[in-house]
Amino acid sequence: MTIEKWLSDVYYDEWGNCIWNKDKDGSSNMIADIRGWGVLQYEFVSVLEAEKFHDEVGKFIVEAIKEKLAITSSQTEISDEEIEKEAEKITNIGNRREYWKQGIKWYREQLKQKQ
Repeated sequence: MTIEKWLSDVYYDEWGNCIWNKDKDGSSNMIADIRGWGVLQYEFVSVLEAEKFHDEVGKFIVEAIKEKLAITSSQTEISDEEIEKEAEKITNIGNRREYWKQGIKWYREQLKQKQ
């Protein structure tokens, strides 16, 4: 399981004020409960305004999750085989080939850390 898989089908439920995801079998799992109602109900003129704001917070968080997933999903991992295949194309003058391979491996690690 990865964060990306766990949050891939995330949504906000206005009725329950919760953030959920959907499993591959269609069942839902609660990810987060949007809190703060104890304060929010007194910050607005009407209860309807407070409820609307509370829902906007939940939707905002879901949008932020989806934006983050869109960014990380566009970054793909680079396999050792791909590195070796590309390294074969480079003329082995001095240590250029090894430097190139090390650079690609470093880049791959950077991608992993962002996910």
